Amino acid sequence: MRTKTTKKKKKKERRMRRKKKKKKKKKKKRLALSLTQSLQSQSVPQLSVRTVAALSQTPWRAACYLYSEGQSRGPEMLIVLVLPPVSSPPPNRAALMEQIYAEDPMQFDWDSDIGKLFYKFRPSAGALPPLFQRTGKKCLVELLLSGSGGLPLLLPSDIAKLEELPVIPFLSLLLAMLEKWDNYPRRANADELQLLLTHVPHLPAQFFRPWRERDFMSEDFQARSELRARKFSQAFPDTEYIWQMLGFLALPPSPLNEYGNVEIPKSSSDRPHTPVTDVAARRVVAILDELGFACALSGSAAFQLYTHGGTRVSERLEIIVLPPHSFEHDEVWLQEQIVQEDPTQFTRNLVKGTLLFKFPPEVILPRSYQVKNKRTCIVDLVLPGTPGVPRLLTCDVVWIDDLPVIPFLTALLLLLERWDDIHYKRDNLRDLKRLLVLVPDLPVSVFRPWRERRCMSEAYQARSEERAAGFARGTLTGPIWEMLGFEVVR
Repeated sequence: MRTKTTKKKKKKERRMRRKKKKKKKKKKKRLALSLTQSLQSQSVPQLSVRTVAALSQTPWRAACYLYSEGQSRGPEMLIVLVLPPVSSPPPNRAALMEQIYAEDPMQFDWDSDIGKLFYKFRPSAGALPPLFQRTGKKCLVELLLSGSGGLPLLLPSDIAKLEELPVIPFLSLLLAMLEKWDNYPRRANADELQLLLTHVPHLPAQFFRPWRERDFMSEDFQARSELRARKFSQAFPDTEYIWQMLGFLALPPSPLNEYGNVEIPKSSSDRPHTPVTDVAARRVVAILDELGFACALSGSAAFQLYTHGGTRVSERLEIIVLPPHSFEHDEVWLQEQIVQEDPTQFTRNLVKGTLLFKFPPEVILPRSYQVKNKRTCIVDLVLPGTPGVPRLLTCDVVWIDDLPVIPFLTALLLLLERWDDIHYKRDNLRDLKRLLVLVPDLPVSVFRPWRERRCMSEAYQARSEERAAGFARGTLTGPIWEMLGFEVVR
């Protein structure tokens, strides 16, 4: 009888703890939402939440709490990074806090003697942590201006949204937590950083700004961040792949498709891949692997894989070959090696200097091939150093359906460059829109947010920004380009 009573008591205690945890989470969200609404009523269009735990100098805790879906330690003091309007002078912090208090004196408390703003918890907030009980059920609120005192200078388009709350981009949060771990290498800081890293493969790209996330960081901070990432990956080897996914570590070539394929969201209109990707690409990749060369599909084949066959069928297979540093040959030598490996399926057009893949008789070809009565496709092998080819490393390659592909942003800008060619605007416009539609739901594993932009020359980057702005003006894709980190005028 006593055993049954004990079990019931423990079960009741667990149920009460779960209820308290839910109330605590709702209370923290109400606090941030109330402050957000008050700031927006003061004509401050965007803000970003970050936190500092009292007496422990623990930054960015509120954003960390939101990104980790409530699994990390909750905030005890709220600090808000405010983005003032660009067209007006920066507001006075003290005046802004006074205005927030005047907007809602029932919810906020302003101490003019010490110049501090407090958020007052309502009686309905439930049980509070001991810290808030000691301070009279108040939470200190601090406002910081973006771009001042060494803080990042953010644009409204840089802000991500989580649970109706504006937060800093994920990579900025991650590097701030990494800096904290480097300064205070405690176990709790390492656990919090590892928890954030476990969410990286599942976060959609909209929480990153692949194009401009580095722009609001100093070069010194960028260099130190790369050293810290390498140091952390050495201390915790299980996180090495995550850092590589973000583009931090240029690791040695790994075994073929070591970490598996990337899952690209599908739509009801998706079609199977064409023989160019299902037959020709697989055979070329297999031969190059036998010869000891890493590679990545580019051009139309990459577009096909990212859109699950939603873009135009191409009669040309473009492959970027990533040879070792000791490689001293050219594309012609590579073509000859492939023909020697499989002369039944490959041949060279000596007049045009091209490599051709011959489809087997049993392969059913698309209509465009049948109309022209042809059963071959051109295979373009491109080496690094060719004008317009990004300087990719083997760790930059994305795997889709067991095929190596260039990163998504690189593929998108390549197609944008083709759209800029007046002769193919209509067809490339349709394909570009199909790629852009994918952006909000794409996993970050198809990007390399930290280094993908550095794979391109400065001239190519400048032209890409102009093209993106021009494309956004003629279409309704401005928000998606901003999601990627481009500045466009709507």
